[in-house]
Amino acid sequence: MGPPVWMPPGGYPAAEPVGVAPSKATDGLGILGVRNGALVAVVGALLSLGFEVLDLTGALPVSLVTTGAVVHVATDAVVLVLLLGVLGFIIDLVSLGFFRGGFRYLRPHDPRFSTTPTFALLAMIGVALAVLAFVALFAILIPTINCIASTPAGGNATTCVNVAGLLGVVGLILLAAILALVGFIGTLVGIWRLGARYHNDLFKVGAVLMIIPFASVVGSILVLIGAQSTLAQLPATAGPSYAVATPLPSPSYYPPPPPPGPPPA
Repeated sequence: MGPPVWMPPGGYPAAEPVGVAPSKATDGLGILGVRNGALVAVVGALLSLGFEVLDLTGALPVSLVTTGAVVHVATDAVVLVLLLGVLGFIIDLVSLGFFRGGFRYLRPHDPRFSTTPTFALLAMIGVALAVLAFVALFAILIPTINCIASTPAGGNATTCVNVAGLLGVVGLILLAAILALVGFIGTLVGIWRLGARYHNDLFKVGAVLMIIPFASVVGSILVLIGAQSTLAQLPATAGPSYAVATPLPSPSYYPPPPPPGPPPA
C-alpha cells in the first residue's frame, strides 16, 4: 500500500456561485446584442473578403500614371481604397458596439463577463484610432508620392517627405494596433464564454474562427446562428442561481509517523 493521502478538512469544497440561470428576462437583451454584433460582423467580413479578392485580381490598381511630364498617383483607385477601408473600420465599430452592449446586459447576471465590455471598448478605441491613422497616412502619402514622382532627375526628393508626419502616423498605428488587438482578444474570450454559459459550442468554434482572416466569415456566421438558436431556446422567466464546483486541490502525501521512542524510565 502507498502512503496515506491527505484530503482537505470537510471533504469536497462547496460550489461557488456563478450567477443566475439564463432566461429571456435576464439574458434576452444581451443575446440580442450579440446576435446583432455577429450579423454586422458577417457583413464586414464579407466586405473584407471581397476587397482582398479584388486586390488579388488587380481590379483595384494603385499605380503611377504619366501625363506628359507629370507623374501622379491614380487618384480614383486610391480614393476607392480609402473609402472601402474607412467603411470597413466603421462596420467594425458598429459590430463591437453591439457586442459591448450585449455583454453589458449579461454582466450583472454572470461575473464571467465582468471585464468583457471593457475589452470591447478598448477594441472600439483602437479601431477609431486606426481610422484616424488610415486617413492621415493617405493624406501624407499621396502628395509625397506625387512630389517625388514629379521631381526632375538630380533633384532633391527628400524634401517631399514629411518625416514628422509619418512618424506621428506610425506611432498612432502602433497604439491603435495594440488597443485593437487586446480588446479584440478579450471580446473573443467573451464570445467563447457564451458557449460555456449556454452550452452551445457554436460560440466557441466561431470565436476561434473569427481570429483567422479568411475564416472570419464562417466564424461570424456560427456566432450568429448560435445567438439566434440560444435566443429561441431561452426560458421566459428567470431560474434559480446556479453554481460551478471549484476544482479540488492536488492531493499531497505525508511520510509515515516516526517509530515510537524508548519507553520512559
